[in-house]
Amino acid sequence: MSEKNLEKNEVSETNDTSNENEAQKNALLPVAIILAGLFVGSLFVDVAQMFSGSGFSQKALSEASVIESGGRSWVAYDEPVVNVTVYSSSDCENCAPEEVLAWLRRMIPTLGATEADIESVEGQKLVDAGTIQAIPAFVFDKNIEETTFYTQAQQVFVDVSDNMKLLDTAALGVPAGKYLALPEVGEDAIVVGSVDAPITMIEYSDFQCPYCKAFHEETVKPMLAEYGDQVRFIYKHLPLVSIHPRATISALASECANEQGEFLPYADLLFENQEKWGQGEGVTDFVSYARQLRLNTQEFSACMEENRYADRIAADSAEASRFGASGTPAFFLNDQFNSGLVPFEQLKVQIEGELANAQ
Repeated sequence: MSEKNLEKNEVSETNDTSNENEAQKNALLPVAIILAGLFVGSLFVDVAQMFSGSGFSQKALSEASVIESGGRSWVAYDEPVVNVTVYSSSDCENCAPEEVLAWLRRMIPTLGATEADIESVEGQKLVDAGTIQAIPAFVFDKNIEETTFYTQAQQVFVDVSDNMKLLDTAALGVPAGKYLALPEVGEDAIVVGSVDAPITMIEYSDFQCPYCKAFHEETVKPMLAEYGDQVRFIYKHLPLVSIHPRATISALASECANEQGEFLPYADLLFENQEKWGQGEGVTDFVSYARQLRLNTQEFSACMEENRYADRIAADSAEASRFGASGTPAFFLNDQFNSGLVPFEQLKVQIEGELANAQ
């Protein structure tokens, strides 16, 4: 190849390389402009926010644990934002959730709450499924599982689905504003009074409980005497065995008496003689009371020996727990829940109110 041709080729290659470099520079120019704009924009925002006090840069937020702005303090937390849906009803005077939410926010600082009507589609689904029995009800999203509070108190949450958990307010001792469902009354339940009565009273009681004795003698018996067929009275068992070791066997004895149609007279004897049989042993006292009432003592003794109603007593206790009854006496008067030794005069006010509503 001649020297002229060689020089010509070298010049051509140099031009090609130069053109390629120029093309690359042209291609990178828009990227550089964008990056520069972002940097300048970010710097401008930081400076503007610094002077105006109108906000904070991402860098400032990521490095600070506490920030003050506009008279308010913003604190950083490692836990996720947790959302709770509060199901309630506008016509429920006792369903205000603010007190519970205030307590929850102390436990879960990242909590956000939204309100929903229990009559909404989602609310009714939860009611129909038996998930919500009382309002206000607090249903949390899945993020609750990532909080310290949940780790320490899993037992107060009930699974709704893989993504939702219900706060068991009864387990926390939070009184219900309104019950949407009432305890079941089976065909073989202990019932005194007319099935057509406008008022239903369902009591959870313990025959060895002194407060239950007072409630039975000073409130329940006068109520039955005065209101007769206007009140249907249902007795359910809540033996507090940790403090009343003879509570379960006395509950069994009352069921065996009810089997022969003599629950109320037998209950009267149990409460009247509470101290005596409470200090005794075995079933001798209980058989003696059955004999006093002229029950078939052979059948009564067989009922006691077979522990025939143990499952019902256990079921009553479990049901009481679901409705937040942890002590005795506790009772429903229609859909209103009461706990403790309520005097007869106070109960009369409630009864009269329910009778007026029924008219």
